[in-house]
Amino acid sequence: MRAPSKALALACLFLPAFISGARAQTQALPKEVISEPGEVGVESEADRYPVLTGSLNLQLQSDKIFGGPAGTGMTRNTFSDSQANFGLFFNPNLSVQTTLRTLQVKAPTANNAFLYGQGAFVEQLYLNQETRDYALFGGKFDPAFGMAWLQAPGVYGNNFSNSFTDYRLLEGDGVGGVYKHETLQYGDHELGLSAWFHDNTALSTSFLNRPAFGLPTTLRPGRLRQSDGGPSNTGSPNSFSATLRGDNFPSLQNFAYNLDFSSLARGVTETKRQTMLAVGAQYKVDLAKPWALKPLFEFVRIDNFAGNPGSLKQDRNYYTAGAELDWKEWSLSGVWGQRDLFNPRTGGQLAKDFSDQLYTVSAGYQFDFGLQLQLGYARQKILDLWTDTVGLLATYAYRF
Repeated sequence: MRAPSKALALACLFLPAFISGARAQTQALPKEVISEPGEVGVESEADRYPVLTGSLNLQLQSDKIFGGPAGTGMTRNTFSDSQANFGLFFNPNLSVQTTLRTLQVKAPTANNAFLYGQGAFVEQLYLNQETRDYALFGGKFDPAFGMAWLQAPGVYGNNFSNSFTDYRLLEGDGVGGVYKHETLQYGDHELGLSAWFHDNTALSTSFLNRPAFGLPTTLRPGRLRQSDGGPSNTGSPNSFSATLRGDNFPSLQNFAYNLDFSSLARGVTETKRQTMLAVGAQYKVDLAKPWALKPLFEFVRIDNFAGNPGSLKQDRNYYTAGAELDWKEWSLSGVWGQRDLFNPRTGGQLAKDFSDQLYTVSAGYQFDFGLQLQLGYARQKILDLWTDTVGLLATYAYRF
């Protein structure tokens, strides 16, 4: 399929959101439009029900990649990772939440790619009952784990976290709940629990492109089946996540923490459960107005990465440390990341241990109508191979 046809199809997918959003656009930072179970919120009692709400996050990113094997030339890749969130509220507390997403599901094979391999699919579709004290939800949702994949600043700050092949959890079918506890002296805290399995139903089908499972160029299969295997791909809700989040402390108003644990059941090709632990913290330091500094740190430990397929073991450590300096609508950020791959001398997934490295810097500008532009640079080492990437990220976001 040629790029113009894909662009037209993507425009048709998100056209209803543009029409609805034109009624009442408000400025929103790109990271604020992402909807998570337990964080949907409560609508006003004054609204007439049912009422439809939503948000839109359109992203277009263009990368130029240098380095790699000897003789490899510069590679250009322009792609979109966009989503539309809709909430149909039947009353202030009960709603159906949906996330439609488009991203590059098939890796380009040419050195110059524009919207190549884009796919569209339903990432979330769940029933949500929420009050100020609790939330209960069931259906297809993104299980909560970690925060660096969302909060790490810049164009490439989440390169080691924003993927299911690392530690971001996506497209789980199951149930969950969040208990919310607000205090005046000790801050606000939320305890979340969920049981789920990786979606392998017809709802996992992608459109525009449906790459086959297991191919080297497949970034997300066009349809996942239980026979494909993989951690949490079991067909029953026997994978678990537990999260503890907190913020709004009286003495540290701009401090937030996360402590998360997840256990992914083994699929048909795995021999062990994959377990994960995340510990993270964020803080905003208000400097002389209008300056602000926002540092963050997260550590993640994974035991039995990928479920030790074929009894081949690997454990991993992830480190993400970064900060963003804001001045009015301008931002300057830097992130360091490290991904340690521990393999035993015999019976490991790889021949030896590796320590992947990530160094990034980005500069951005936030317009008052919802558009954000960021220019970024990343130098990273993966399996002892260094590459350099320069890219431009344009994000347009609003709520309605």
